[in-house]
Amino acid sequence: MRSPSEPESNTTWEHLRLDAVESPDFKGDEQQARSELLESSEKHMREGLYGDLYPRRRRNMERLFELLRQSDRGDTMDLWLEARLLRLLERFDQCRQLCQSKPMYEWTFSTLQEFVWAGRGDSFPYPRRSAFADDQDAATASQLSVAAKTLHDARCYQWQQAHDEEARPTSKESRLSMLTGIGLFVMFIAAIIAWNIYSGWIALLVFIIGSTIWCNCVGDDTDLKRARMAAWTRENPKPPPMKLTLRHEILVPGGGGFPDIGG
Repeated sequence: MRSPSEPESNTTWEHLRLDAVESPDFKGDEQQARSELLESSEKHMREGLYGDLYPRRRRNMERLFELLRQSDRGDTMDLWLEARLLRLLERFDQCRQLCQSKPMYEWTFSTLQEFVWAGRGDSFPYPRRSAFADDQDAATASQLSVAAKTLHDARCYQWQQAHDEEARPTSKESRLSMLTGIGLFVMFIAAIIAWNIYSGWIALLVFIIGSTIWCNCVGDDTDLKRARMAAWTRENPKPPPMKLTLRHEILVPGGGGFPDIGG
């Protein structure tokens, strides 16, 4: 263990990696390299080590945020990391605004944590994938989760109402349905006549062939409605299942979970 009077080393992995990514000759995946460097910086900041590196750490976080903004992935992991970077940079309002750019029910638990910590102006680099250490933070997160569930239920209900309204037959579909019914009835009468004059096989052929020709000529209201609803659903997708929970997601399939907040 280092003595308080012993100078801090300047050859740690963080120092060397900062030198590497800041070099004009750096080659490789800059976003990945800076993401890995951020984890090392967070650990040292938690331990209060290498305070002289803070300006360089800040530049690394600012550059990493720029790279994430330029990325076209836009997944939930990027949203959380961008929010974390803004909070560590003490841009608390921007952090909360970024989180709120997506519906709360689409957040991960990690995003919820960043939102809660930013709400009280806390820039401490808490260990990732850990539970809330503060009971008040846990209570705030629980309230937000309930609000997210309420919002999700309301969005799903609104979507279902709009879907049911759109699923009502149009005048064209109703007309086609009526014509189809009339045609099938006529074919049925023709099949009965054929049965009486010829045989059951002839009657069956009359009904099948006649019905097919009639439907091809008139059109099928069921196919018309199916195509119309498919187009409507593409333009108005159903709200995705709620992602937000009050615990971190499982990392390894079949493995254990993570403690509830406040646990």
